Amino acid sequence: MMELADRVALVTGGRAALPHMRRQRFGRIVAISSGAGRMGTRNLGHYTASKWGLIGLVKTVALETATDGITANVICPTTVATPMVLNDATYAVFCPDLDHPTLDDALPRLRAMSPMREPWIEPEDVSRAVLYLVTDPGRTSGSVLEVNLATSASRV
Repeated sequence: MMELADRVALVTGGRAALPHMRRQRFGRIVAISSGAGRMGTRNLGHYTASKWGLIGLVKTVALETATDGITANVICPTTVATPMVLNDATYAVFCPDLDHPTLDDALPRLRAMSPMREPWIEPEDVSRAVLYLVTDPGRTSGSVLEVNLATSASRV
């Protein structure tokens, strides 16, 4: 039996791995987008546009590979506690009215954005979603899995 690591491609675009996956008639593509890819986001238009585009790309790959034993899905996490978020530049995005905001300044605003009043999820939360998609028997493709703190509950 083939090792899971040999059978799974965790890539942003997926196109480079497709010829190999098609030859073996098996593959799992999981892209990490963002909750921002599911809605407009104030002060982050450039980021939001790229995340919407990634969702469209992966859905297209899912359609193009639907009969090849390949699945392609997207995970859209809410804010994740990583260095991308835990830095002065990000604090400034969430606190544009303050000069040199700190994590302590940003935390109440981040909590207020979440119905669960948590400022973010942990990287492990995203990893569990990836594991679900790469171990799926092949019946889930073209899906967007939102991993969040009920932030998507009010969207259609």
